[in-house]
Amino acid sequence: MADRLSVTILTPEGEKFKGEASELLAPAHEGEVGILPGHSDFLSRSVPGVVVISEGGSKTVFSVGRGILEVADNKVKLLVDTAERSDQIDLPRARAKLEKVTAAITEAGADFNLQKPEYIDMYWAKKRAEARINAAGR
Repeated sequence: MADRLSVTILTPEGEKFKGEASELLAPAHEGEVGILPGHSDFLSRSVPGVVVISEGGSKTVFSVGRGILEVADNKVKLLVDTAERSDQIDLPRARAKLEKVTAAITEAGADFNLQKPEYIDMYWAKKRAEARINAAGR
């Protein structure tokens, strides 16, 4: 059993992270998942959230969007639509986006329905903004 994970975070714009880790926390469809070396093979949808990559006492934090989380042979791949390091997040912009999308959802009121594409987009925009704010706070 290896004592390290090989971690890669890929977006349509390219590689956002490639390195080793002793532990990784990531958002999965079923909830947050902790991954250590020797983890069993795993495949899940990834939802907007915070990824914490731990190595040698230091942590690297990312906000990620939707995608796929794959774990196999001590390799972790996150293939996501967005990924942003916590120290590069524009916090006022993220808060403004959250306020804007929350207001739009509130305005929709009883008409808000996740079966409608425009509301699905609002829902995911809210989740991305929340993830950015949470990542920036770590």
